[in-house]
Amino acid sequence: METLLPAEAVEGFMKSIQLLASDGSYQRLQAVIDENHYLKGRNESMTIANDENIRSITKLRQELDEEGRRIVEKDSEIERLTNETVDLSARLADAERREEEAKAQIERNIEEISRLQTTLDEAQQREIEDKSKIAKDAEEILKLKEDVAARDTEISNLQSSLDQERLCLTETQAAEDRVRQELATVSEDLQAKNAKLSQLDGYALHMRRQPREEIRVQLHGIFESAYRFAEANVGKDLEHAVLGNPTLWDKLQNHGQVKRVIPMPMSNTTEAKKMRVAAVMAILGSLLSRYIFQPTYHLEDSTELSDLMSDLASYNPNQEGYLRAVLLEVLPERQKLNSRLRVEKVVDDVLACIEPLLPGAKQKSTRASLEIACSQICSQWMQLQKLEDKIEPSYEATYDAEEWKLLPLRAATDDHDGGSGAPQPNGEHVGDIGDIVSVAWPSFLSLWDGEQEVVAEGFVLTKDQMRRAREEESALLWQGTRRARRNSRRSRARSITTIGDDESGHYSSSRRPFLQNGDGQNGMHSEGG
Repeated sequence: METLLPAEAVEGFMKSIQLLASDGSYQRLQAVIDENHYLKGRNESMTIANDENIRSITKLRQELDEEGRRIVEKDSEIERLTNETVDLSARLADAERREEEAKAQIERNIEEISRLQTTLDEAQQREIEDKSKIAKDAEEILKLKEDVAARDTEISNLQSSLDQERLCLTETQAAEDRVRQELATVSEDLQAKNAKLSQLDGYALHMRRQPREEIRVQLHGIFESAYRFAEANVGKDLEHAVLGNPTLWDKLQNHGQVKRVIPMPMSNTTEAKKMRVAAVMAILGSLLSRYIFQPTYHLEDSTELSDLMSDLASYNPNQEGYLRAVLLEVLPERQKLNSRLRVEKVVDDVLACIEPLLPGAKQKSTRASLEIACSQICSQWMQLQKLEDKIEPSYEATYDAEEWKLLPLRAATDDHDGGSGAPQPNGEHVGDIGDIVSVAWPSFLSLWDGEQEVVAEGFVLTKDQMRRAREEESALLWQGTRRARRNSRRSRARSITTIGDDESGHYSSSRRPFLQNGDGQNGMHSEGG
């Protein structure tokens, strides 16, 4: 074997290097390296594009509820990025394939270099450096692969985030469906409750509001009806037989509204007529308050329900109004019947007091006129019951004097037109509340917007109004006492005369009438009225 000189060996080595450099495998390796640099640049561009996509996805999350329609556009963008990623993956696979080919070529080169190692001892260091450079290139390729893997991971995370957003959207739609179902259930429940409410409303009367002045006019109309009746029947001259018979006055004088309160001279003076009118007004007012001026007519003769609703109005006006509206719609025929019974009760009780004072021929017409007046009052009060604000009578004379008026007394003339008519209810106010002796007609209160106030003033009798009647009653009582004494003396004188006659044989027959007359009450009553 021919031994080469060192110079020839070096020259041969250089030729081998040149031959290696001109080899197609080395050029392909160089192309792979260049392409790695290109892919690195492309990877940076893709990283920037990926960052931009991340920001877009973040913004998409924030605006997902308001810009759901953009999901389709983002899906297209993601599809485009996915396609681009697929393209990159394909290119990466091609690069890896070329890398594998390069590695195979390098291995072949290494084998070739190994075969030349025995002759290239001097070039061994150079070969080591080449290997180091190749290893560095391999590291760069590995780094590129890691970058591509990171890109894949990022794309996967982005896809996962998008899937999560889609899941959230699905959950939101499911929640929306649940809300719609709940809303439908609530709507059905509301419809059922509205139907129930409509049914309940059908059980209650539709209460109405009315201006206060109209209510005042209605209440004054009731007062005028009562006054006209009283004036037409007891505000006129009574027969002398009535004035002379105290027993006919018992029920009127002993009535709870009259006894020891309103003086009742048994005469036809103006003051006596006024007091009779006042007494009938007081009796009629109290009976109307008990039987007619009630919130409902469900009971024939009871104020318990009225008291209950009055108390309820103080604590809960709205509930009282609703209860009254319901009760007014309950058993209307029974209420009509009870109202008639109540009217009959008022008529009977009033006539029981005044019928004994009236001529027999007039009693029937008096009853008829009182029944008409009470029926009209009952009808008017029924309309007042249907107001939203509760109206009720009051006998409590504890308000300011300005809230009470003097009963406008005026005896009727004795003509045939039934009296001069009721006075207008704009009478004089009471000067001092302490002067009130009796309430002749109740005041009417209302819960107006939750506040109790007087709707129509009541009418009262004062000491000054009764003064002359009391004086007349006292004078008549004194005259009656004197007359009784005179009658007693006359009786004793007749008794003495009778005794003398008896001595002449007429004792038995003349004494019997004296015993029948008893204590002389008939004569006293007929004279002492």
